[in-house]
Amino acid sequence: MTDSRVSVMRINARLDEELERKISYILDHKPMTQSELVKNAIDLYYDVFKNENESSFKVLSESGFIGGGSGPKDLSKNYKKYGDKLEADGSYVRKNGKIWGLQSTIALALIYFKGKDMRVAYNEIGASFGDIGSLGNYSKEVKSEIDGIIKKFHTDKETVHEGYFFEINPGFSTNSIISSILSGTDANKTFILIKPEIDFYRISVRRQDGKIDCSEFVKGLVSELKGADGGGHARAAGGRFMKTDLGEIRRRLGLSAFR
Repeated sequence: MTDSRVSVMRINARLDEELERKISYILDHKPMTQSELVKNAIDLYYDVFKNENESSFKVLSESGFIGGGSGPKDLSKNYKKYGDKLEADGSYVRKNGKIWGLQSTIALALIYFKGKDMRVAYNEIGASFGDIGSLGNYSKEVKSEIDGIIKKFHTDKETVHEGYFFEINPGFSTNSIISSILSGTDANKTFILIKPEIDFYRISVRRQDGKIDCSEFVKGLVSELKGADGGGHARAAGGRFMKTDLGEIRRRLGLSAFR
């Protein structure tokens, strides 16, 4: 008789704040359970190592990898002597210098090419440090959109209990970046941003002081709504709800059903 039992491995992991931020970013863009996220990450690594003899671009494009680079081995300890520094800016940390600027430029340029031919961006990166071709031009376009949305937030936001509610509709995949930037301006406020999709709204919630649990907040906000879900971590969470429930979401936040 064949034993049909399936072996199950359970994984417990302790995550630092940076990993929590990355997980929240992923859940903002693709709602799923944490177990599904771990399974997808394992599948991703398996595919990368299985195809390790393929061309570097093929592996890069198929892996979904965002960005990376190399530098002096002592960079993490002695980055200041390379002209870079970290400065406290309220509840946020401002990063200045050539390396930080280069990282930011490449990251925004890759956002520009999401859904396009990523080989264009890949081919712009030269062999020498700092040689990124014309990626700066693409980066500026994405940054311009981010700056414009943040400016609009300050004029059009709606006030809710201990926070703000605002709808964004960026042309690029910048909603998580915008949420993080805004939440860094005031650690004592809850920032609730929604973004329209085809049939539903995607929601992002941030609060830096930890006074509320953003994950529980989102779950409560969308509870018992058809097709809705949400989750994340204490300081950052995301989810989605059907467009037909926008009025109910607004009412639950203490706003009028329609603006």
